Amino acid sequence: MLLLHSQRRYVFEYDQTNRLVAVTMPSMAKHTLQSLLSIGYYRNVYTPPDSQYTPAARLFEVVYDSTLVTFTYDEASGTIFRFSEEGLVNARFDYSYNNFRVTSMQAVINETPLPIDLYRYVDVSGRVEQFGKFSVIFYDLNQVITTHLMKHTKVFNSYGQVVEVQYEILKSIAYWMTIQYDSAGRTTTCDIRVGVDNNVTRYTYEYDADSQLQSAAVNERPQWRYSYDLNGNINLLSHGTSAR
Repeated sequence: MLLLHSQRRYVFEYDQTNRLVAVTMPSMAKHTLQSLLSIGYYRNVYTPPDSQYTPAARLFEVVYDSTLVTFTYDEASGTIFRFSEEGLVNARFDYSYNNFRVTSMQAVINETPLPIDLYRYVDVSGRVEQFGKFSVIFYDLNQVITTHLMKHTKVFNSYGQVVEVQYEILKSIAYWMTIQYDSAGRTTTCDIRVGVDNNVTRYTYEYDADSQLQSAAVNERPQWRYSYDLNGNINLLSHGTSAR
């Protein structure tokens, strides 16, 4: 059992071999896990609420509020070749593979097919070096995605956290962001500048004893406060004098 500072309890269940098989949330919603032995490997299956699996233990359907997400698999390889979303926007993404690596992807939005994006990989590392019109370049901890019109740069720290993001359009910086973290890995400060000559906007964040976001401020002025239910889901968002 895990007891948080707020007295919320998470109950963990294990089988006879000490493998985790279920987690019960403070609201009593139960998440189950299953380990299946196959030829040469184990298949781990996670079953959250509002999810369905195929007879082959593959995730088939997930419901997020009013949005239905479905997955279609290649029967021979078991890879996903179609990912569909039905909600405010009906979208479908079709994938092609070669040796389990994606070689192309086509999106269909509201029954309108978009251009097919082809993927190319680095032979040695296996990293993506091109998808569609975008080239991907890695410099140590930096990642650059570029075309002849734009450049998107990400800088990571030694823990793999993003510390800087930059968008360059026609060699002018259109967007710049830096992020600072505390010793627990939580975002504490985020500086954003949109456009070349605009001022920087600073966002700062505070957390409660359970590391849940408690408040957010913009340029040192309090803007939002958050309250949570037993499962840690937001149930009240206060902005200024209003709450919803």
